[in-house]
Amino acid sequence: MFDPGLLPKPVPHCILFAEKYRSTPIITSCSSLSRSSRIIFSTSLGPFDAMLEDGTLFATPQTTEQLLALLQTHWPGQVIVLATEDKYSDWVSAAVPKVNLLQIESVSQLGKIVGRCAVNCVSAGRKPNPGPRQPPSSETMVGALKAVPGVGATQARKLRDKFGTLYNLCQASKGELVSVVGRSNGAALYDAIH
Repeated sequence: MFDPGLLPKPVPHCILFAEKYRSTPIITSCSSLSRSSRIIFSTSLGPFDAMLEDGTLFATPQTTEQLLALLQTHWPGQVIVLATEDKYSDWVSAAVPKVNLLQIESVSQLGKIVGRCAVNCVSAGRKPNPGPRQPPSSETMVGALKAVPGVGATQARKLRDKFGTLYNLCQASKGELVSVVGRSNGAALYDAIH
């Protein structure tokens, strides 16, 4: 199990990325979206890939063992798990609500999602959260949802207003999603998160 005490503290106006992403297209796509945040590389993020200034962590587990390590990490902030396969949905839905699963097509989308969430973090004026658990910002949810193909800012806000958290959204039925964002977008979103 990874000790969250080993994680670096969130840095104001910065995005921390794991060192393995230095000089990759993931960093380029994140930088192009989040110009007001400086990108810093760290070798101490453990099983995580990135951290926002509010303490939100992002992870792209490649194995079930990596996912289990993430679920056992008692981080006080929000954790967003980006998965390219549907096999993790049962594991995450059984986890604590602060761990949210977002289905992605490839790990290359990591930079785009982190960048959009960072923009929303900065625009919401949130402060770093290295201390006790605070409720995750709804703007982080909007940023993550806008990265899903077919979901724009307006639809992301409607989904946030209806479901409140990514966890609740992932538990929604196809009918519930369709009632919020329409038939084609609701069906596409349901397929993306299930």
